[in-house]
Amino acid sequence: MGLAAVLVFLAMSVVCAQPALAKPGGTGKPNIVAAEIWTDPVQPVGYASATIWYGIATNTKVPITTGFYTDLFIDNTFVQRSYTASMGGGMWQEFSYECTLSSGPHTLKMVTDATKVISEVLETDNTLSTTISWQSPGPPDLVSVDIWTKPLHPIAGLPVTIFFSIANIGEEPAFYQNGILMGLWVGASLLYGTDIQTVPQHSEVTFSCTTTFGVIPATYTLTSRADARNRVAESDESNNDRIEERYWAENTYDTDGDGLVDGVEWHLGTDTNGYKKWAVLVEGGWIAGDSKIQAAFRNSICDVYSKLLSAGYTTSSIYLISKGSYDLDGDGASDVDADATYDNLMNAIYSVNGWLRSRCDADDRVLVYMIDHGRDPDGHFLVNGVSQDPSFDEYVTDEELATWLGAVTCHRQIVVVDACFSGNFHDDLYDLHDQERMTITATDSIHPGWADDPDNAVGSGDEFVVFTEGFLATLTGASMESAFAHADNFVFDWCLVKGLQYPFPQLQDYDTATNWYL
Repeated sequence: MGLAAVLVFLAMSVVCAQPALAKPGGTGKPNIVAAEIWTDPVQPVGYASATIWYGIATNTKVPITTGFYTDLFIDNTFVQRSYTASMGGGMWQEFSYECTLSSGPHTLKMVTDATKVISEVLETDNTLSTTISWQSPGPPDLVSVDIWTKPLHPIAGLPVTIFFSIANIGEEPAFYQNGILMGLWVGASLLYGTDIQTVPQHSEVTFSCTTTFGVIPATYTLTSRADARNRVAESDESNNDRIEERYWAENTYDTDGDGLVDGVEWHLGTDTNGYKKWAVLVEGGWIAGDSKIQAAFRNSICDVYSKLLSAGYTTSSIYLISKGSYDLDGDGASDVDADATYDNLMNAIYSVNGWLRSRCDADDRVLVYMIDHGRDPDGHFLVNGVSQDPSFDEYVTDEELATWLGAVTCHRQIVVVDACFSGNFHDDLYDLHDQERMTITATDSIHPGWADDPDNAVGSGDEFVVFTEGFLATLTGASMESAFAHADNFVFDWCLVKGLQYPFPQLQDYDTATNWYL
């Protein structure tokens, strides 16, 4: 018999001749007996794989020619139904079910001829129940596995993300109803702590927090601690802590050559070196019948504008492209500078006498933030949805945006594209430039992005684009890395609650993102 045939055979049930059981009274009818239930291994272990076997037999000479079912229950919960097409007299058939159960007793029950299609000599021997105890595999064992930082070599006075991981190397889950405290200490002070209810056996969980230490270089002692309140009974209580030392180096960056340390300037949120900051914000054009999603685009681009004002930008240093009319500084006049069209966006960035190129100097910083639809599959950005006919829509490609921005004289550029499939923008924006440039997208190249309308009422003002909502939450005073990490976690949690596909937000030049601020 070939391997394939063996596998098919095992996937079915086993039928064989069996010495007849004690015959019930009566003749001329078949009789099926729920004969036996057993496990492999004989003494199963909790949380480990085991196979439940159960067998039926016919104990008269009369064959069964009508198909029937045999059901299996575990703790009164139905788990499997098996079909028998026919069965001769004095025959045996067995079935199997592979499972993983918790430690403790479990009731196993089989019911043959479950739908009562066979007229039998006896109808009272079709059910068999037994209780088998799954042994305890041993207690859990929580271990502090590792501590690391990003960047790998932290700089005093600049944000750093500290990661630590906890593993359960035991054979049983670590569980405490009110939560197991996992914590990170700096010296004797608790920096970060969180409670989780369960850590499954043979699993590892990673935690992180973003913080800023003082501006003076120093060596800090970091301690990660599993089950800090000692609530879980473990096989080994001595490996819950991990202690490591990390050196925070002196901040010596002065990228603009003005004699002032950039890191301190960014940390303080001051522009003492005199460079200017410019922003081009784009809310793509409207599509008929798309009011909910467009409301989210509108609200989010307005939130970006307001966030920039709070971060020291002015209405004269922000260029807003939109088909709407919004008064965002409260002076009674619209702050929209141009209609959302391809030509207006190109002229604002690329034209020699356009808004951006006519203002930028070599030391300046530029932010481009774009929110709207992205085309499937190339991710091209919809700047002007002019009609129901897609052939008339105006899109901006990643190559075009890279060319436009490559013509802008400035020191640094940050490009944020919040659109479906926006990860397509990374390659060309990364390759075609001489400036320092960071690219952030709400998705990778193959996934859609998301927007939300919490009260499901058009025009209520609570609609938002999910990535931008998370990104803006910590943007003021935080590095691009920190803001991106918060947005990434926000999107992940939102998708988890909504049951939607996580879009894998992307940040290019991640290693320098700790030193880039708004």
